[in-house]
Amino acid sequence: MKVEATPKLLGRLESLRLRFVAGGIVWLVFSMLAAGVLISDIYRDATRGAMCDELGEHTFELEALFDLSQPERPHMIRQLSDPRFSEPGSGFYWEVRRQGTSVLRSPSLLTASLSGPLGDGTPTLGSGSGPDGATFVNGFSRQGPDGVPIEFRVAVDKDQLEASVTNFNQALARSLMAFALLLILGGILLISFALQPLAKLRSAMTDIRSGRLARVPDGFPSEIAPLVSDLNALLESTADLVKRARTGAGNLAHGLRTPLAVQMDEAQRLHDAGATEAADTIMHQCQRMQRQIDYHVARAGAVGPARIAGVNTLISEKTAIILSALDRLHRARSLQFAIAEGVDARLAIACDPIDFGEMLSTLVDNAGKWAVHRVTVRWDRTGDGMVAISIDDDGPGLPVALREQAFAIGERLDDLVAGSGLGLAIARDLARLYGGDARLDDSPLGGLRAQLVLPIAQ
Repeated sequence: MKVEATPKLLGRLESLRLRFVAGGIVWLVFSMLAAGVLISDIYRDATRGAMCDELGEHTFELEALFDLSQPERPHMIRQLSDPRFSEPGSGFYWEVRRQGTSVLRSPSLLTASLSGPLGDGTPTLGSGSGPDGATFVNGFSRQGPDGVPIEFRVAVDKDQLEASVTNFNQALARSLMAFALLLILGGILLISFALQPLAKLRSAMTDIRSGRLARVPDGFPSEIAPLVSDLNALLESTADLVKRARTGAGNLAHGLRTPLAVQMDEAQRLHDAGATEAADTIMHQCQRMQRQIDYHVARAGAVGPARIAGVNTLISEKTAIILSALDRLHRARSLQFAIAEGVDARLAIACDPIDFGEMLSTLVDNAGKWAVHRVTVRWDRTGDGMVAISIDDDGPGLPVALREQAFAIGERLDDLVAGSGLGLAIARDLARLYGGDARLDDSPLGGLRAQLVLPIAQ
C-alpha cells in the first residue's frame, strides 16, 4: 500500500522542486532503513562470531590451567586472564564438573551451575543456561587421569550480545539520521542549483509580460535551450501576426473610407433632390459604418498583450501631461483638473504609454464635458497586483441603469455633447486587453467616477 501511496502523493505536488525533494526523502528513508537493518545484522553476526571465538580461547585456557595431578582434589593453577570471570554477575562464567558434580566454578558464577552442549574432546558451541538465563556455552568433555570424564564449560550471557547490539544500533541510528539530514540538505541545494535555469526562464517570461524584455535571453543549458528558442520564435511570430493584423486593419479601413465617402456624398445629393427619407436612411447607416471602422481601427492599433520592451508607464508623469492638455482645452469653463493628494508618484503600470494615454485622456475628457468645477484623478493599489485609477467629477452623474449602456459601441447618451460614442467602448476594450477593466460608479464629489483598472508593473 505504501508503494502505491507514494506516486499518488507525488501526483498532488504541483511544484517540481517539491516533487524532487519529496521523492528524494521517500527514497532516502527506505534506503536508510534497509541499510540500518543490514548493517545491524552484519554487526550482530560479527559480534556473535567474535564472542564465540573468545569463548573457545577461554575454554582452552581453562583446560590448560586446570591441575589434574590429584583427581580427587583438582584445583586451578591460577585464575583465567580475563578479570570478568572473577566479578560476580559479570555475565562471563566457567565451570568444571567431574562425574556430573561441580568441582570448581568461576567466582562470577557464585553457587549457580551451567548447562549446555558438550563435545567429546573438542569444544562445541551451543545454547545453554546460566544464573541469568540464556547463554552461549562452549564446552567439551575428556577423560581424566583416573578415567573419570571431566567436563569443561565456559559461557557468556546472551544479554551481553544483546546489550552490545542495542548500543551499536542506537549509535547507528544517530549516525544514519545525521547522514540522512546531510543528504537531504545536499539534495535540496543540488535541486535548487539544477532548477536555477527554470527560475531564470520564469523571471525572463515575467519581464516579457511586464514589458522589460522583448525576447528570452540566451545562455540556458542545452536541455532548455530548444525550449527557449521555440519561445522566442513564438514571440516573434505573434508580434509579426499582430503587426500584419494592424496593417490589414488599416488597409481595410482606408479601402472602406473612400466608397463610404462616395455613399455619403450620394446621400447628400438625394437629400438635395428631395428624397430626404432615403437620404437620411443611407446617411444614418453610413455613420454607423464609419463608427465601426473607427472603433476597430483604434482597437487594432492598441499594443495590448503584444507589447514590446520598455512599455512600463509611470502613472503620475503621464497623468500630469494629460491633465495639463485638458486644462488648456477647457480653460474657457474654468475647470480645475488635479491629481489627488497622497498618491504614490513612483507607481508604474504594465501598459504601453500610448494605450494608457488613450484610455486616460478619454475618461478625463469625458469627465470634463460634464464637470461643473473640477475633475480629480487618483490611483490606489487593489491588493491583487492591480492599480485602480479613479477619475471623479462634480457633474450631474449618470443613473445606474445607463452606466453599462454607456460602454456600448457608438452609444451617445446626449446628442448635445460633442463626441462619437466610441471613447468609453475603446477605453474598456484597451483595459481588458491588459487584463484590467473600466467601469463607472458614484463619485465622492457628487458626480460620476470612471475607474480604470490596470496591472502594476513588476
